[in-house]
Amino acid sequence: MIAGTDFVFADLDECLPLVLQRWGRTRSVRAVMDEFVTRCRAEGATFMRCPDGVVLITAIGLEGGGFEMRVLLAVSTCPSGAFNKRESDMLTIAKELGASRMSFQTDRPGWSKLLGPEWSWSRGVFSRSVP
Repeated sequence: MIAGTDFVFADLDECLPLVLQRWGRTRSVRAVMDEFVTRCRAEGATFMRCPDGVVLITAIGLEGGGFEMRVLLAVSTCPSGAFNKRESDMLTIAKELGASRMSFQTDRPGWSKLLGPEWSWSRGVFSRSVP
């Protein structure tokens, strides 16, 4: 368990089948995924899994020091509501890692309706401070 949550560290190869199942197995998706996997390994990204799915995180340095925990990818195995169930766990992990901010990028406009007022949006990235 990571920071007392249901999350555990997971290997990229262990999580990839779930990601491909969610995104499909077309050639174009596979090509994007191959590039994505190469980038994740080069940047030292880390997969975590829990009963509700998998999350891929990395650290992004901030001006003036410190870092932000960036969620690069999240794949849910739940019908809906995984984010609401796991937001506090993700914040706990970010705090345990020493991050001052947590963020994720999405092209889905509906997130602005789901997130609380502590989240801000700038240039396609939602972020918030880690309490």
